[in-house]
Amino acid sequence: MDSVQSRTDAMSNLMSLLHTVCCRGVGGKEKYDKLVHYMNELGVFEYPTTTLSVASNQHHDILSNISNKITQSPIIGPRYQNDYNETIKLGEGGFGSVYLARYFLDKKLYAIKKIPISSQNIVDFESTVSEILVLSRLEHPNIVRYYTSWIEPIHGEHDHTPSPGDDSYNSTDSLEYQPPNIMFYIKMEICKTSTLAEIIHTMDTDTSLDILRQIIQGVMYLHDQNVVHRDLKPKNILFSTTGIVKIADFGLSALENQMAMLRSSRGSLLYKDPHVYVNDKTVDIYSIGVMITEFICGFNTQMERIKILCALKKGDIPHVRQNIKSIIIKCISNTINDRCTIYQLNDLIQTLS
Repeated sequence: MDSVQSRTDAMSNLMSLLHTVCCRGVGGKEKYDKLVHYMNELGVFEYPTTTLSVASNQHHDILSNISNKITQSPIIGPRYQNDYNETIKLGEGGFGSVYLARYFLDKKLYAIKKIPISSQNIVDFESTVSEILVLSRLEHPNIVRYYTSWIEPIHGEHDHTPSPGDDSYNSTDSLEYQPPNIMFYIKMEICKTSTLAEIIHTMDTDTSLDILRQIIQGVMYLHDQNVVHRDLKPKNILFSTTGIVKIADFGLSALENQMAMLRSSRGSLLYKDPHVYVNDKTVDIYSIGVMITEFICGFNTQMERIKILCALKKGDIPHVRQNIKSIIIKCISNTINDRCTIYQLNDLIQTLS
């Protein structure tokens, strides 16, 4: 973590501490505002005086407010509005949108993922957010960098409602939909807008192997940290601005699964382990086995792709080279104990050319 980020975190912690101490008694808010204003003039804080907001990272306190269905937090103000200059929308998934925004303190551009949370999902969100927050501690060349995250009450309109074109849309959603009143923000590094899903059938063998090896390196790191992705698929494989593979949306799949268990995932179902209830590292191995199949097979139609990838769930392997077929079998075996580990898979892939 660079010095600017460390300073930002220190500022946030100090402001949170001041807020906690000052606001215990009557008139505390006014005392807090005056103290922060004074410290801002001294140069202790680098926030514009007119846009000061408490950027607390005391997530447990925030979650307590959420679980009690309090939409107005005394700790978090309009941090995103005050601290970031949003420019363009980079993309949208089943449960959130990503925007390009410039942070006023270091003047750098970041990808900001916004995940709207409605009151009906507060309990589910509380049960999974701790897993998401741990991602900010992960750092690897093949993992999308998560810098920080925070929660704010939503003021006014938001930009993510279910629609027939949305991956998360289901006919029951339109009947049960409740407008979100909390927004969960995740600050991430910037990646290219195109994903592996868009180019997987256009690559030569050497490029495919290089990308596959980078994916495996990223998953090796995750598994070493006891983090299971649970939603590996080409759509979640991004690329840095210099072309390096970046695995995205790990951990967030748990949020999607718990908060939208009955929603359709469309393409992602093709990559999900039929033994997903096991919920361990082998589910990622299965997903990689499906991606290896997609790397190798040149599908002529979408129907052919769906048919072959679905057949993998029954153990039916398409006609491919025997050494590749044996690797796929070791990834998707219905006998969990027969599946290879990510380290064993890495050794097997190194033998391919």
